[in-house]
Amino acid sequence: MMKNSLLLSLCFLLCGCGESFLDVKSNRSDRMPNSIDDYQALMDNVYGVIHMNTSHLLGIVAGDEIAVDEAILPNFKPFHQRNTYLWVKENFFEGEQSKDWNNGYRRILYCNQVLDGLKEFEPSPEDRDSYDQVQGSAYFFRALSYYQLAQLFCDVYSDAASSQLGLPLRTEADITLNVKRADLQDTYDFIFQDLKMARERLPEQPAMPTRPSKNAVDAFLARIYLQLGDYENAREHALRTLSKFQGDLLDYNLLVNDPNSFDLFVDYGFSHPEVILFTYMPAPEIATLGILTASAELLELYDDNDLRRDLFFRTFNDAPVFVGTYSGMGFPFTGFALDEIILILAECEARIGNHEEALAYLNALKRKRYLPNIEDFYADTRDAIMKEVLLERRRQLVFRGVRWEDIRRLNKERTYPVTIKKKNGAEWITIEPNDTRYVFPLPENAVELGGLEQNPR
Repeated sequence: MMKNSLLLSLCFLLCGCGESFLDVKSNRSDRMPNSIDDYQALMDNVYGVIHMNTSHLLGIVAGDEIAVDEAILPNFKPFHQRNTYLWVKENFFEGEQSKDWNNGYRRILYCNQVLDGLKEFEPSPEDRDSYDQVQGSAYFFRALSYYQLAQLFCDVYSDAASSQLGLPLRTEADITLNVKRADLQDTYDFIFQDLKMARERLPEQPAMPTRPSKNAVDAFLARIYLQLGDYENAREHALRTLSKFQGDLLDYNLLVNDPNSFDLFVDYGFSHPEVILFTYMPAPEIATLGILTASAELLELYDDNDLRRDLFFRTFNDAPVFVGTYSGMGFPFTGFALDEIILILAECEARIGNHEEALAYLNALKRKRYLPNIEDFYADTRDAIMKEVLLERRRQLVFRGVRWEDIRRLNKERTYPVTIKKKNGAEWITIEPNDTRYVFPLPENAVELGGLEQNPR
């Protein structure tokens, strides 16, 4: 009995499993999947205990998009979210666990259970497509979970990746295995290998927006390569995504601006016309009542001709509240969508030196986001085009989770560095580029029980 309790504790602390997983019946066959449909149901769990389609939240809390009422900060719980917002250096978790770490490894655990379980099946010809779909989904979501964890708990990828700390790469469902941190190069290699396996198995287009597809793999690869500074490969995968996408940018001029609406795109549900793969971020507790309030700096980016200023934000209790999510359910959309692909192409073309192509992509988006009377943006230098592209990423991809990734990669590059400033009472907190606090510490329980090397803080 003591052995079983220890294993369950390890599962909870190292992998972040939910309560329902811990409630193990004596007859495991009553609870374990035993068919392809059962495994697909695990991968399709959007809202339940598993939350396959959720993403990390600490990056949004730490970044420069959100503003938090200073009055709630002194005694706010969970402490580590307050400490994230205020960039506290020491005693970061204050004994608390990390939802981002636990939920990430919980998703990985279930992906590993699916991949291990499918080895016991020899699909019939008529079941082959279903088998490939669920197996490809497990590879995809495992890669996505590791990528998201790396954006929080690992340094930015560089030429020194083989000597940088990566993640513990759990590749099977056996939770008793003690897995140490791989290096960052091996971590990204593993992500790329999973996506290769996923792409070989997934259909071109998904049966539903919550399921991955080949197109979602290419969109994901475009995002990763942009993060790594490999603009040729980012461009290639963005072009593949664009060529296969069945739809077009939504013209915001056609939207009805209902000042009472707190979910502008709710009528689309999961089927927003720009969405490639639906994922979302449960609102962090520090967002009071689940409401994300925009920083003053963010609001200043939208001029009078920009439709997004009024479509993305509503005034609530005298504060500018973000309502422009593509999730159709109030939570911030964090998945892959056409607008991000267009902006990746604009940036890659600018960096490669194809200025006309960069401007064409940039203006294709702007025409659908501004009043009809504005003129196309024009500049004849890479630097000017790049600055406008990066501004459009901030205006369009707001509260998507990608701003945190952008800050980290831009600061590593140093050409377009970002300095974050926040006010806490009478104190101004300033975080310069490449501060060690751009990498979060590992949760204390993971370090102690797993014997993992801690990040410098």
